[in-house]
Amino acid sequence: WTGTSWKRSCFECDFNAPAATNNGPVCEGTAINLAASSIPGAIYAWTGPNGFSSALQKPVISAAVPADAGVYSVVATMNGCASSAGTTTVTVYPATPATPGSISGSATVCYGSSGEIYSIAPVANATSYTWTVPSGAIITSGQGTTSITVTFGSNSGNIAVDASDACGTSGQSSLSITVQGGSGSQTFTATGSGQNGTIQSFQVPPCVTSLTLETWGAQGGNEYTNTGGKGARMRGDFTVTPS
Repeated sequence: WTGTSWKRSCFECDFNAPAATNNGPVCEGTAINLAASSIPGAIYAWTGPNGFSSALQKPVISAAVPADAGVYSVVATMNGCASSAGTTTVTVYPATPATPGSISGSATVCYGSSGEIYSIAPVANATSYTWTVPSGAIITSGQGTTSITVTFGSNSGNIAVDASDACGTSGQSSLSITVQGGSGSQTFTATGSGQNGTIQSFQVPPCVTSLTLETWGAQGGNEYTNTGGKGARMRGDFTVTPS
């Protein structure tokens, strides 16, 4: 009886195997602190990834690199008896997260469009995401996550996102957004004169579903009295189909 557990009288050390711990996850470039539980009079032997070995009870790897990640083992030896190994797993994060991949979602939207969804694939180890949208647009849900919902105003611009974790903030990915439609006016200039007018055409732009049309003409005349009607002016709202 060792005070904490029973041991066989032969072939087994009369002390407990060391418990191994570490301070991870750690960021690349920072220290990995390993530790084995105290066994008075014992000699320690650590082994681990990237060719690591140490005879200290609490060894330190001063500047972690990705190759240092993995399982570390420690064996305690006393009076010629070697314990079974205690193990601990170290996780090493990159100094900054990877830049998010491409942003999915429509690159062309209508003025005032709502419920537009933009998303990215998760970035390894990232704990939050920061999105920016064109001036006048509003993120209605999802800020801080991999997917947002946006309501647009009249301004085109970029949607961008970066990722953050305990080690830093990534670079940005962006998607160029073109906002179409909205309010505005179009003036037609006559291309003919005299009694024969010229037909003018106008193609309805994308996202436009309503037009207000206003037309007017000058006073008429005839060959005898040179007088006629005083012309006309008309205005109306019309439902139209884009393109």
